[in-house]
Amino acid sequence: MKLDYLKNWGTIILPLLMLLVSSVSLKADDSAPSTPPPVGMYAPVYLNAAGLGEYIYSPPPFYNPVTDSIGFTQKFFSCADANDTVRVYITITNVALSFPVTYFWDTTDVVVLDTIAPFLNLSSNFALSLNVWGYDTLRFSDVNLGSTDNCSIDYSTLNFSRDTVFNCSEVGNHFVWISAEDESGNIDSAMVTVSVNDVLPPTLVLKDDTLYFSSTTAQDTVRFSDLDNGSFDNCGLDSATLNNQSYIVYSCADLGQNAVNVQLWDINGNNSVGNTNVWVLDTVSPTYTKSDTVLYLNSTAQALSRTDFVSPAIGGCYPPVLTIYSDTVLTCSDIVTSPNYIVFQYTNGPLDSVSVSVLDTLPPALSLTNDTIYLDGIITTDSIQFSDLDNGSFDNCALDSALVNGSTYTSFSCVDTGANQVTVQLWDLGGNLATGM
Repeated sequence: MKLDYLKNWGTIILPLLMLLVSSVSLKADDSAPSTPPPVGMYAPVYLNAAGLGEYIYSPPPFYNPVTDSIGFTQKFFSCADANDTVRVYITITNVALSFPVTYFWDTTDVVVLDTIAPFLNLSSNFALSLNVWGYDTLRFSDVNLGSTDNCSIDYSTLNFSRDTVFNCSEVGNHFVWISAEDESGNIDSAMVTVSVNDVLPPTLVLKDDTLYFSSTTAQDTVRFSDLDNGSFDNCGLDSATLNNQSYIVYSCADLGQNAVNVQLWDINGNNSVGNTNVWVLDTVSPTYTKSDTVLYLNSTAQALSRTDFVSPAIGGCYPPVLTIYSDTVLTCSDIVTSPNYIVFQYTNGPLDSVSVSVLDTLPPALSLTNDTIYLDGIITTDSIQFSDLDNGSFDNCALDSALVNGSTYTSFSCVDTGANQVTVQLWDLGGNLATGM
């Protein structure tokens, strides 16, 4: 029983003695337990692939894993601690006592290291298409397939083995090495084959061309430069064909509109197709005779024949064709606009015209009927006007006015009882007069 008591007493006395010794040692070093001195050494902690690391501590020989507990101010580290020195405070406490007693203090400086290089996961091949200005830039995002690092890649350290701007002179394959570091300076690199392509076809801008022939034996040649209206390409134009030929020869046989199919290539073989026209014109001026004329209407409308104002024309590749741009059917309404002009043109000739004076010389057709006036003593006077005597008078153009006995109306009274002869004058709009009784 006494021996058991002494044994239990020993488990209490030993930690107290160690605490006392530790306290004396601390006082001798003029330090407090809360700020223990550094041990003068660095303990490395290496971050793993997950970006985590653990400080492994080797306890002193008197450490009893059964009764003691080791405490750390920090035991686990992450990428946030990388490349930093962290001071770790360590305590050993006997937790088997009724009142746990910390009897040992230690300190160490932990250096957190990341030695795992990043992984550049890049596309092995990348097609770079030149833009409309003839260049384009290779960007890391173009070839990055998900590069990773246990901590993080420092993209400010990206380095390309050559200039990343490619232009038309660099069409083809290029080997580009790309490297990058993580925040700890670990580096990785990979090679990308950049295929520089020009896939944009040339911009084909065309215009019509006109050939003027002055004789029946004339010929002329049309090339792409005659039809080009500013075609361009991002890299450069190469060649063109017209109807699958390098040029086309035209003659009088091609008079008129000729459709041309144009194909244009750039220096990288891209092709554009377009269509335009070549107009072949006969410029031999036709010879003809024209004359102004007077047209007398014999009804409400009358057609003017071309032989009335112009002769047939001669000259040019082919007999000139007459085109009349004005209406040759003239009516009464054209009287007031006289002289009227007939505009015409022979093939290859200028616009020309003749004057046509439209006249109406036909008098109105006057048709009359008798009229009777009844005076009853109450009505002692009455009058008549043209409408009382008209029996369907008409004119080829239009009636204008009429007089009865020289007035617009004539009055009668009882003194005029019996038959009274009246004179009627009728005018049309052309001033032509018809008289009747």
